[in-house]
Amino acid sequence: FFFQAEDGIRDAQESRGLGDVYKRQAIAVLVFIFLLFVWLKNPGYVKQKPNTTIIQLLQKYEAFNVCPECEVVKPNRSKHCDICNQCVSVYDHHCPWIDNCIGVRN
Repeated sequence: FFFQAEDGIRDAQESRGLGDVYKRQAIAVLVFIFLLFVWLKNPGYVKQKPNTTIIQLLQKYEAFNVCPECEVVKPNRSKHCDICNQCVSVYDHHCPWIDNCIGVRN
């Protein structure tokens, strides 16, 4: 009985055609494309308004809502990334694999 099962597995492995190879290659290409997409995409950096200073922001907003390094008003769930040196909206983490932050847009 066990010898028949091994023969069936061996026959199934040998009968894989080119379709299976093409499927694996297509998946590998899609993974690479999505990796490039996430790597190159802006994760949702918070932009500074022109001609605003930190003093003006602190007079208008609470201190915990202002990032002193970026000099921007931080939206909810945003955080300053020490690696990118920018504030990211809906910050999750900085991914070392893609060397980019994971935020609202990716």
